[in-house]
Amino acid sequence: MICRTLNISSCRFLVGLLLGVLAAPVFAGSGQVDLTITDADTGKPIGARVTVRDGRGRTKRFPNCVWQGEATYVFYQANLKLPEGTYQFQVDAGPEYRLFSGNFDVMSGAESTQPIKMERTVDLDEEGWQVAEINVFGAPDELGVILDSLGVDLGAWNPELSKRSRSRGKSFHAPTEPESRLLSSTLGKGNFGGGFHMIQPEAQPTDVSTKEIPEVIEGVEAAIRWKKLHRNGLIIADSALANELPLWLGLELIDGIGLIPWFIGELAEQIPGRGYNIDRKMLRDNLALAHWNEKHYYELLECGFKLPATATSQWKTPKQPLGTNRLMLATTDSATDPLVGLRVGETWVTNGPLVRIRANGQLPGHTFTAEQGGNVSLNLSLRVSTRYRLAPLQIVKNGEVIQTVDLRELVKNRGIIPSIPFEESGWLLVRAAAEDQKNYRAAITSPFYVEINQKPRVNTQAVQAQIERLEKLLKEEGEDTLPEEILRKARKFWHDKLEN
Repeated sequence: MICRTLNISSCRFLVGLLLGVLAAPVFAGSGQVDLTITDADTGKPIGARVTVRDGRGRTKRFPNCVWQGEATYVFYQANLKLPEGTYQFQVDAGPEYRLFSGNFDVMSGAESTQPIKMERTVDLDEEGWQVAEINVFGAPDELGVILDSLGVDLGAWNPELSKRSRSRGKSFHAPTEPESRLLSSTLGKGNFGGGFHMIQPEAQPTDVSTKEIPEVIEGVEAAIRWKKLHRNGLIIADSALANELPLWLGLELIDGIGLIPWFIGELAEQIPGRGYNIDRKMLRDNLALAHWNEKHYYELLECGFKLPATATSQWKTPKQPLGTNRLMLATTDSATDPLVGLRVGETWVTNGPLVRIRANGQLPGHTFTAEQGGNVSLNLSLRVSTRYRLAPLQIVKNGEVIQTVDLRELVKNRGIIPSIPFEESGWLLVRAAAEDQKNYRAAITSPFYVEINQKPRVNTQAVQAQIERLEKLLKEEGEDTLPEEILRKARKFWHDKLEN
């Protein structure tokens, strides 16, 4: 299904002409607009991110609402008292809804009610997907409005960082039963730079003053202790570019890789100068940085790892508001374990288009098998929704683009891409990206895996490259900075993988 943005420019209205009786006093020289936001089909109250700008392009904030940067988060209704003039607005309820945008005039002393009915184009929950955001912080009561406003189901939330983001204490409309859920998480830092996120799915914090969850866990030894303490916890590398990643993988600490990390896009300049395999020139080229991260992820898959794709956020800045980088998780058995989709690799990530995929009826993360001398053929079925004009989809097999598919061709074939053969073990994923070369907008699935004769694909050159990176790291930073037992375990892991 292909869905594009509907820009409703015809919803111009005159405050005062729609409602002749004033329900509340409005100061001379100003008027009032009462917004209500509902689902167009069900009539159910929903939340959305609302941006209003005056004729000079200045953002207007609403009283008694949750706001962040230039956007105000509204659940169902808000009251706007504005000076007389013409205003532009945009309402965004997340990528499952069409954008609603337009303009209105405010006349002095007048008041009006403006209903906004958001048209849903995709229902991810009905399709079996939930939306997660990793690295969320803020006041819990406000987060309930923000997360619900953008259709985010799970927020990996750092309570310690959130102590700095107490509620402003103002009354605002909020869902009586928020559909979103917060899970405790902690930021992690390697010994030599690089970052990861540590998530406790069994913990749902509600009181940041009593939870003893550290703001940051530093060093690989602390990460090992955390992993032993939280057997059900997950550690997500913020990208595939950390210099220390071969060490973390050699210690079997990592459960997923940030394929759309927080620093892709306008936050690239905030990447620490130490700890990442990044040429600083890439910080001025979003596409180059994103492709470099993808290349490193593919190299890890070539080593035989089954590492789910994840997305990570860093949304203290309006340059990357909540809901930009989304991790999509299959909802199978999520009632008992909200992160079960991540554990088994049933994920895809996006900061733009929505791409849902199955191979032979199976979700990403599935391993297809055949006996010695046998083969596997994958038939892909896709559903694509986008607000952006997309470049041809890419089918990536064993690190190489083997096929591109134009969306018109995909529609003609009813979303089916047939018969991708595997005569030996390997992996496959799908990547969709916007045509716009200035802003990186992409969706990437976690891999499907094929194992012939019960052996995963292991590219010895890729393994050797990781061994060389590990030794380079230890030479530059000094082996004496880490316990000998840790070094021995990491080296043994990689050499065993190379030999076997």
